[in-house]
Amino acid sequence: MKLSRQWIALAIALMLLLLPACSNEISTVETDPTFTVTDDGNVEVGFDEDDPKSYFHIRDEEGTVWVTTEHLVSAEAEYNGSSNYTITPAVRITLNEDGTALLHEATLKNQNQPLYICYGDNVLYASVIYEPITNGEALIHGSFSTLRDAEGFAELLNGLIEGRR
Repeated sequence: MKLSRQWIALAIALMLLLLPACSNEISTVETDPTFTVTDDGNVEVGFDEDDPKSYFHIRDEEGTVWVTTEHLVSAEAEYNGSSNYTITPAVRITLNEDGTALLHEATLKNQNQPLYICYGDNVLYASVIYEPITNGEALIHGSFSTLRDAEGFAELLNGLIEGRR
């Protein structure tokens, strides 16, 4: 997958903004994306496709990976109104049929326990699951300072989806 310099700069800036929110209490994975600058100035992003933890994934406290990039259909930035009357930037992900079933199973088995939304070895968001998620959508919020940050992460996920096709 080829990405422009501006897009990569935005993605790297977003990752740097999110790093302070990462938890060191969760075991990390040892794979990271590789970045290669081509002669024409584009950046190619590569991942170990045999390791689902080398890119976007949702895992439980024991390290079981439930959902990966292959289950993503789309990602969209939006504002989320929370229960305390604040509006925060968020990314809504939509999963395919297999991802919907896996997320439902993960949320059934992990009620009152956290699930971790990760990118590479960084935990972007940890959420305690109070009820099963059955509709194949998940809202990632709490990690984004601005809507532009959320848009950058949604663009990154959508780029991974496009690169998979």
